Amino acid sequence: MVDLSFDHTVISTANVSVNPTFNNGSTYSTSSASIEGRTLISCYLNPPVAPFQITNNPIQLARVCYGIINPAGNPNFSILNIETYVADEAFNTLLTGSTATQPAFPTNLSTNNPTNINANSTTHQSANLTWASTGNSTTQYELRYKPVAAFDWDTLLATNTSLVLEGLLSCTQYEAQVRAFCANGEIGNYGAITTFTTTALAAWTAPPILQNCTAPIDLNTWITGDSGGTWSGEGVTGNWFVPNSVSPNTYSLTYTVGTGACAASQTQALTVNTCTPAGIVGQFRVWLGGAYNSTTNTMSTQLRGNNWLPHKQPYHIAPWNYATPDSVGILPSNAVDWILIELRQVATNELVSRQAALLLNDGTVRDKWGNAGIYFDVPAISYRIIVRHRNHLAIASANPVALPTAVPYDFSIANNIEGGSSQAVLLNTGIYGMSNGDIDPNGVIQVNDAREWQSQNASNSGYYSSDLDLSGTVNIADFNLLQPNLSRIAPSVVRY
Repeated sequence: MVDLSFDHTVISTANVSVNPTFNNGSTYSTSSASIEGRTLISCYLNPPVAPFQITNNPIQLARVCYGIINPAGNPNFSILNIETYVADEAFNTLLTGSTATQPAFPTNLSTNNPTNINANSTTHQSANLTWASTGNSTTQYELRYKPVAAFDWDTLLATNTSLVLEGLLSCTQYEAQVRAFCANGEIGNYGAITTFTTTALAAWTAPPILQNCTAPIDLNTWITGDSGGTWSGEGVTGNWFVPNSVSPNTYSLTYTVGTGACAASQTQALTVNTCTPAGIVGQFRVWLGGAYNSTTNTMSTQLRGNNWLPHKQPYHIAPWNYATPDSVGILPSNAVDWILIELRQVATNELVSRQAALLLNDGTVRDKWGNAGIYFDVPAISYRIIVRHRNHLAIASANPVALPTAVPYDFSIANNIEGGSSQAVLLNTGIYGMSNGDIDPNGVIQVNDAREWQSQNASNSGYYSSDLDLSGTVNIADFNLLQPNLSRIAPSVVRY
C-alpha cells in the first residue's frame, strides 16, 4: 500500500498502481517495491519544491524529493525523508495510473557496511587498522574498539580508510568495527567485527658488570616490561643468573614473554669479569635501637624469617630517591633490614656516592652480593659517612673516615657518632644504636610520627614503616619505643 498525503490529509491508495520510473532505470511499485536493495513502503506529499512535469498530463505538475529508505528485510524499517508533491488538488490523475518521470534515485547515498577491516603493524601498545572504502558519498568513518573481555567501547573518527590505535594494553586481544557517515546525514551500520592481539613488551635492563665470585642475581628485578616471562642464556637457572657458574666473558641473555600473537623477546649483553680485590671499600657496624635485644645482643630477624623482608631495597621513594634497583636473590638468613649508606665530602657535605646494603643481626653490614665490604666507585680519600634507615633517625660519622677501611667503622661507639650520645640511644653497656621513631622520615621525631603509627596500628604480617621493632606487626609495643624519643632531632648534616 502506498500512502500519499496532501495538505496534511492522508489518502489511502491501496487499489491504485503507482509505478513511476527512475531515470537510472530502477523502478518501484506498491507491491514488491525494491530499489537497489532498499524497499519503499510509504510516500508523503509535502508543500512545493521545484516542480517537474508529469508524463501523459502536461498540465499536472509534481515533484518527488528523494531521501533514505532502510534496507529491505528489516521488519522495523521506516522512511526517513521521502517527499512527493503534486501542484494542485487534481492530484487524483496521478493516482489513477499515470507514469511520472522521477528525478534520479540518489545513488551516491550509501548504507553499505565497511568491509575488509584488517589490523597490521601491531605492537605492544598500537595497531594500524584499515578497511575498504564505501564510496565517494562517505564523509567520515567511525571506528570503535575495546579489549574482547571489556564491556565499553572506545570510538575514533577518520576521514580516510585507516586509523592507528595507540595506548593499547600489551598482550591483549582486541575487537573492532567500522561504520560510515554519508553526505546526506545517513549513518550506516557497523560492519563485521575483526579481532587482533597486541604483542608483549619484553623490555629489561642489563645489570652492571658482575664479577664471577658475586652472588646470584634475580633477573626479574631488572624487568621494565611485562612480567611472567622466561629467561634463557648461559649462566641462567630459572630467573636467576649465577655468575660463579660461568667464566669471565660477555653473555647474551634473552627474556621472552607471551605466546602466539602476543609473544616478544629481548636480548641484552651481560658482562662477567674475573674477581679482583675490593676497590674502595667501607666496612661498618651499626645497631637499630628498635630491633635490638639486650639479652642476646642481636637484632630481630623476624622480617627475614617470615619472608616479609623485600628482596629489593626500599629507598627508591622520597625522601631518599635512591632509584638504583639494588636487589638480592637470596637474603641472608640473619638479615635484619635494608639500610642506606652515603659518602659525603667532608668540607661541603655534598653527596658523593651511596649504596643500599643489608644489615645483619650482629650489626655488621653486607652488600647485595653478600660481601662484608661495601664497594664505592670513588677516590681513596676521607669521607663523612651517613647511615639511614626507613624509621630510625639517620646518623653521621663524628670524624672523616678514610676509605678503604681495614676494620669496620663502629657506629655503636658514641664518640664515633656526630653529636655523640645525644644522637643515639643506649642499648647496652657501651653500645649505642640509632634512635627509632622517625617514621615520616624527616630527621625529627615528633607528633607526625605518632600519627603515622596510629594510621598503621594493628597492621600485621608485612613490611610497615611504623613497625619500629621490625616484628612485622604494628602495635602498642612500637608506640612505646617511639614515645621516649619524641622531640629528638638529627643533626643538620643528615636532614633532607
